[in-house]
Amino acid sequence: LMRSRDRRPALQVASIQQCGLDAAEEAAPACPLHGPMLALVLRDGAGRFTRRHCCSFTRRPGACSAKSGAASALSAPNCCRLDEALATPRRLRAYCLNCGRLALGSSELAACATHQLLPRLPKRRLLAPTVFLPPLTTRQSSQYFFSPPSLAYLLRLVRRLRCRQLVCVGCPRLHEAARYAIGGRRCRSLLLDADLRLAEFFPDCLAFNMFNAAFLRPGGRDRFVSWLAAKRGSDSVCLIVADPPFGGLLTPLMDCLQHLADLAAAAGHCEVFTAVAAPYYLGKRWLRPRLSLHDCQLSYANHAKLRSASVSAVRLFSNVPESRLPPPPGTSWCSVCARHSAHWNPHCAACGTCATLHPPARLHCQRCNRCVKAKYIDSHDCRSGLSAKN
Repeated sequence: LMRSRDRRPALQVASIQQCGLDAAEEAAPACPLHGPMLALVLRDGAGRFTRRHCCSFTRRPGACSAKSGAASALSAPNCCRLDEALATPRRLRAYCLNCGRLALGSSELAACATHQLLPRLPKRRLLAPTVFLPPLTTRQSSQYFFSPPSLAYLLRLVRRLRCRQLVCVGCPRLHEAARYAIGGRRCRSLLLDADLRLAEFFPDCLAFNMFNAAFLRPGGRDRFVSWLAAKRGSDSVCLIVADPPFGGLLTPLMDCLQHLADLAAAAGHCEVFTAVAAPYYLGKRWLRPRLSLHDCQLSYANHAKLRSASVSAVRLFSNVPESRLPPPPGTSWCSVCARHSAHWNPHCAACGTCATLHPPARLHCQRCNRCVKAKYIDSHDCRSGLSAKN
């Protein structure tokens, strides 16, 4: 999960043109680190429109402040060093926080002697790098990882659907959990992530920008298509799970997920499902591409306000039928709505639906003929007609 810290655009975005998916846009300017830029039509306070390009990752007009060293690192193909690290004696393996890479052997350790090191990494840490890698805290993004209960539910979803292939977009902890909790014999997992540090630990990891569907290293797209084509069985199910930034532009993000789903369908998967972790208040945007909002609260292990699922505003949006979802914790089956409804979302007979999006439960306003938050009942002046939800 990459969270935006800078959410105030200098100008209002009037429309967005995606530059990374259409072959006709090959001439679009590109950020050296994050791929094709987005074409934004901006409107200023006087109502005047201007067309400008911005880096899709930083999401602000103007040039991206990409470092030349990081850009040059992308010119080389993926370099996974997991096998090399596992074969290196523990006393000779470390992770250099200054260089952002593994230091293996005497020569590499000597080169990083004055740097801050995480020494003597045990094998279990090498197999779960998100446990010891410091989360990104740059100005453009902050990194958060799913909590164990949320991971457990997502793994139950993978098993329930009998997925053969799992595509993790921006959720590395789910990828590493799926690799070892489910195993590659039943389900193969692939990670698409913009965090370049992860490629050293995962052989099945591709540098990817979810805001322009760009594979950031040479041959990345071909590797992804080949991976999809290596499906097992004619009834293969592919699940795409994305954990996007809350402050990102949703239009290019939805285009990207649709693009990945189209590639999976073209590879011959009989079913392709998409699941997205997003705040419930963005529901109107995510429901547009036929994703449903489920009463499944997701939490993050290293986020102070979203650490507990009981108060988290993050929900699971997906096109998985409710009947095929594993029951989320704290839910029961509503036979009228044919969905799993949380205990704080009881069915309203007057509305004919389970209308509460976030606890506490809403109350039905007879005058407005809809369910509203309890604090609004007084302003509607309808205490006498208040009908408790059934």
